[in-house]
Amino acid sequence: MSTTMGMPGFIDKSFVDESIIRAALAIYPRMSYESKLPEERSLEEIIQFTNRYLGPPVIFTLDSRRYPAPATQDPLTIFTPMINLCSLPAPRWVRLDTTGGNKHEILIFTDGSAPDNGLPNVRAGCGITFRPDGRGEYSFPLERVGSEPLTSNRAELRAAHAALCLRHWHAEGFGKVVIATDSEYLVHGINEWVIRWTENGWKNTRGRRVKNIDLWQMLLNKIEELEASGLVVQFYLIQRGFNLADEVAKKGAEATDIPTEWVTQAAVAV
Repeated sequence: MSTTMGMPGFIDKSFVDESIIRAALAIYPRMSYESKLPEERSLEEIIQFTNRYLGPPVIFTLDSRRYPAPATQDPLTIFTPMINLCSLPAPRWVRLDTTGGNKHEILIFTDGSAPDNGLPNVRAGCGITFRPDGRGEYSFPLERVGSEPLTSNRAELRAAHAALCLRHWHAEGFGKVVIATDSEYLVHGINEWVIRWTENGWKNTRGRRVKNIDLWQMLLNKIEELEASGLVVQFYLIQRGFNLADEVAKKGAEATDIPTEWVTQAAVAV
């Protein structure tokens, strides 16, 4: 089964409202590198700089993709609103690397929703939230690809994959992307089960094909691509009440026009 992305989808072009940028700069502190780029810098310059800055490839080991914080702790007690290092500055939830290293962290909330899970008329939606000012909320319907059913588990996987693809997070000055999710299926799967699945040819302990193999492979391929570039990707299992993408995902499930191929999700100037 192909796991490549198809037609371009939601491209946010809420171009550039300078008043919004000025307002954000007046409220939030800004990140900084010890070794700064020139003030006037292109996206290509930022990407080249951060590619050099990220460091060696990340080596995956058991549970290395699990964020080391308890599910009972509100992520907003760990991450602080700050302005990123993008050429178009915008607020993010940030945890600075206080060791003097380059692994500044960005927090992204993701969720999947399927209100009529298991029923013939089921629709599912995905939600992503990454701005503390409420302007970085993205919802979209889970695509109906092939004969795969629309389920909340699939929506959770798809939302996580879309969050990693949404922007060049490393070009904003981040060395670690933290996906906050209330899905145990996602967190356990990407940290533990994928080891066994890949060793067994993507078959479970009963010798059967792993469910949602297309989305697991899409997600794993994207993570491994980012890890090869030196970017750390971790998943933070949180309580549902802490997940700011919950309502966003429900909006995605309300869509009536359901794509039948993978749709590229991208965010510009946010």
